[in-house]
Amino acid sequence: MTQKVSKACEPCRGRKIRCSGSVPCQRRECKADPQVCVYRLKARNRQSQKQKRLLGDAVASPSPPISLGPSVQPQPRDNNDKEAEHETQPEVHHSVTESHLSPKPTDSSQLFYGPSSNFAFVQQVHRAIVSTSHNGQAQSHDGVSGLDTFMMRSIFFGTPSRIDPEAIRSPSVSLEVVHKSQAREYLEAFKTTSHYRLPFYTVAELDSLFETLYDPRLSQAIAPQTKAAFLAILAIGALATPHTNVAETLMMQAKREAIVLDDTVSLRMVQLSILFADYQINLGRPNSTYLHLGVACRKAFALGLNNEVFATRQDEATVDKHRTTLWLLYFYETCQSLTLGRRSSLKFADITCSFPAQPSAVAKLASIARIMEDTFDSMYGKRAENIRQLFTTAERLYSELNRFAETHNIAFATRGKFAQDAPCDFESLTFHNLYYHTVLLIFRPFLVAAYALQTSRQTKHITQMWLRQACRHAVDAAQDFIIYASNTILNSPLAGTLRYQAFFIECCCAILFYDMLCEPTKYSYHSEYIKKAVQTMQSMVQDEPVTTCINSIRRIQEVIKLSISRQLQIEVPPTQTQAPYPVHIHADSLVPQIGATGGAGTEQMIFLTNGAADITDENCGPLAAELDALTDQDWLNPNHFNLNVMTTDLFNYFPMDSSTPSTGQPSAHDYANL
Repeated sequence: MTQKVSKACEPCRGRKIRCSGSVPCQRRECKADPQVCVYRLKARNRQSQKQKRLLGDAVASPSPPISLGPSVQPQPRDNNDKEAEHETQPEVHHSVTESHLSPKPTDSSQLFYGPSSNFAFVQQVHRAIVSTSHNGQAQSHDGVSGLDTFMMRSIFFGTPSRIDPEAIRSPSVSLEVVHKSQAREYLEAFKTTSHYRLPFYTVAELDSLFETLYDPRLSQAIAPQTKAAFLAILAIGALATPHTNVAETLMMQAKREAIVLDDTVSLRMVQLSILFADYQINLGRPNSTYLHLGVACRKAFALGLNNEVFATRQDEATVDKHRTTLWLLYFYETCQSLTLGRRSSLKFADITCSFPAQPSAVAKLASIARIMEDTFDSMYGKRAENIRQLFTTAERLYSELNRFAETHNIAFATRGKFAQDAPCDFESLTFHNLYYHTVLLIFRPFLVAAYALQTSRQTKHITQMWLRQACRHAVDAAQDFIIYASNTILNSPLAGTLRYQAFFIECCCAILFYDMLCEPTKYSYHSEYIKKAVQTMQSMVQDEPVTTCINSIRRIQEVIKLSISRQLQIEVPPTQTQAPYPVHIHADSLVPQIGATGGAGTEQMIFLTNGAADITDENCGPLAAELDALTDQDWLNPNHFNLNVMTTDLFNYFPMDSSTPSTGQPSAHDYANL
């Protein structure tokens, strides 16, 4: 007789297969990686067949309108129940999970985005809005995901390939030939927009390779890794134009050339992985970028680039190329790891060689990457004892970042000593991207803290000037960068060819959106910056990922306008992309009561399924139905994305206590009860 098990782990539950209930369970994948074998912290209350029939009869009959008044607070649990729940809590950071499984388990993947990622931050925006539809009750597990509501699936899962993947391994799949005149255009675009950050070949070497590649008598003599690198360079240049399909073709040709060199350890192969990573990040594929950089790091370690083991046997020019490659890899790996909230494979402490003599941009990129690494380790890599201590760390990082910015004339007035060698627009734009984004990462946690304290009615902490100052730093940086990017791109249209700009602009908009939720009276003021951000991106290359970012920002603004207008019970100015919404709702039902027993589930995992689910039941307000309606559009195709996504729940990550604890470190339970 088969024993009935009362629970199933998330992987088994998602695939609807029997689970043994053990940790790990009998599933082969769970045994191979026990960390994925997680269980619900609280069992669902399933309805019996009789209850379902009664509910069906009730739905068929007329029902009174749903009350929008304050929710009834549930009875408090006794201490024994709290202690029992605390004992069952795993010692991991609570996460938000997004599931979208394919029919075949072999086609499914799992991704994680940590606390420093924009995805984790945007989920806080979504959580604050969706919680209003539940009037303080626990969220339904069938809720609409922030990915669907905000149209962010392709941003965080990566845009799908436009070329048949079979073209990599099957020579029978023909690829379009790029004409020489068109390829010359792409090469010139690469020289103008990207060569300063990818100087693996000199301009003269690039011109020579171009002529060789398009000479039938000489093209066969090009080494496969060199040919692959040059095709990748042309693909990166093509992304500076609207010809995305041609760029995809060139990249597929580069991958076809490199497929036989997967296990080759050489300087050119490390550089090739960096080129692949740069291409993917420009096309909105952050996870692919992270994987390519991981391969590059392993090959760099295998080659001994990090400690210059062959420096004494090589000439100075070769050693300088090695240093340039290594420090560029360090920059890309650090920046991407911080952006995704994941662990970096290459640390500053792993490198023993000095900066390259030339070009100077590489040394500056490595220097700011060092500050970004320190930011991740200090602000996100470990938990502070209290939020005041975190602010002290943030001040130190901000001071260090400003010293770097002043030295290199970033975000400061031009000084005479820098006038003679001022960087080009593209180089300057890149460093401003990195500077302002680092400021956001340093001070973004304090916006989360301020919102949590506000919704928990801890006004004595909200009024503290240091917390207000920290929030202002984040908001000011977001506004300043939007203005800077707008002026640069609108005055120099060629600057709009850098597609990854859209990511930085979107991060700034997320800060302003969250500040709107913290202080709804700022809606009109911040909306002017949001409008300018959208106008700026409309001046960029109108293709992925820029168009996706534009649609996402517009969608978030629509949903936030609906939420805030109801909270304030006033008519806010309509946005350019939506019709007016009804505006009356009780403000008390807008935000979750942090720490309340029946709140939005800070002590539970928040499970977000795809947007096809129905959340318009008797426990939900009309806002949930309208969010579902917003999701039910043709603007996204979730069939491209067969992935599971988990991201850190920031409400449970940062400490809210502003005073230093008298004894010991805070427990995991202290963080859970934010």
